[in-house]
Amino acid sequence: MTKKTDRRVIRTKKNIRNAFIQLIGQKELEQVTVTDIANLADIDRKTFYLHYDTVLDVYKDLLNELSDELLLLLNSSKTFDFSAFFKGLNQIMEKDMSFYKTIAEKDSYSFLINECTSLLNQKLTQKILSDYGTVSINQQIKIEYASSGIIGVYINWIRSDQNIPLKQLVEVLSEMLKLTLPFYS
Repeated sequence: MTKKTDRRVIRTKKNIRNAFIQLIGQKELEQVTVTDIANLADIDRKTFYLHYDTVLDVYKDLLNELSDELLLLLNSSKTFDFSAFFKGLNQIMEKDMSFYKTIAEKDSYSFLINECTSLLNQKLTQKILSDYGTVSINQQIKIEYASSGIIGVYINWIRSDQNIPLKQLVEVLSEMLKLTLPFYS
């Protein structure tokens, strides 16, 4: 019986999350209500409250999942491989491309871009700390530069008609990161 319950919980949370992502594409985050999410997810409000306390909790859940996936990606091998990192980052994004597309296309969600940049910065810093035990001021500046650059390039790629194939984008970004973070070369 537990497995059925687990699948239902997973499915319900996925429906809530998908409804949330769809709604933030249509309106500002502050305007999304529990009723909006419940209606779109085809659940009642009580069911929503079984899983989340507020709309912001759905948003935080998305960010926490992204954080966990980034950390797993960064810690997946002993050595830092830029190409493998970008391949993994692409897989993360492809799971919720509509979410990232919404973030990229709506100027009012620039705070989400800043949070994604900050999250990548934190995870890269954690990786360097685990590999080297310390992060110098110079390394921290390079990490901030790299994080902003990575997110900025992806945002611009998503906003554009994506004329550059993702594979080519990844190759160029990998080369740039080797220059920016030479302690990983």
